Amino acid sequence: MNTKQIIKNTHSIVANRMKYVLDLIDWDSVDTICDIGSWHLGQSIEFLELLPDARVHAFEANPENYKKCEEVHSRLSGYFKKNLKVYNTALNDTPGKINFYPVISQNEGASSKYKFIQGHTEKYFNQSWIQNEIEVDATTLDIWSKENNINKVDII
Repeated sequence: MNTKQIIKNTHSIVANRMKYVLDLIDWDSVDTICDIGSWHLGQSIEFLELLPDARVHAFEANPENYKKCEEVHSRLSGYFKKNLKVYNTALNDTPGKINFYPVISQNEGASSKYKFIQGHTEKYFNQSWIQNEIEVDATTLDIWSKENNINKVDII
């Protein structure tokens, strides 16, 4: 079974999203994937299940979620461990320290460098989503690529 057929017959979050661009990408040539805002490496691992020859670089700026990523990564073995790297940084348009807003209730995966608009989006599905404000390190994709000898990124 080729990669397109595997994607068509898989029902993971990543595969379901890939189906929208199935005919636009040469899936057998995908080498470098950036999972920006990885949360717990779940979708990074799904990418590797679908594209075992790819390398996934997972970025997680939220320190608590980064710990989850590190825990999951420590339990991996074989090509999953070899082909998946985790970075505790935000990607931004400029490097340096930035304000970051971890969600501390409901969906911690929704943490962001953007603060909810007061009175508008702190309520979602009739649940209050609460953010803290912290400072995190950030880099740019260009700087990170140069530092890690990455010539091109195929999927973000």
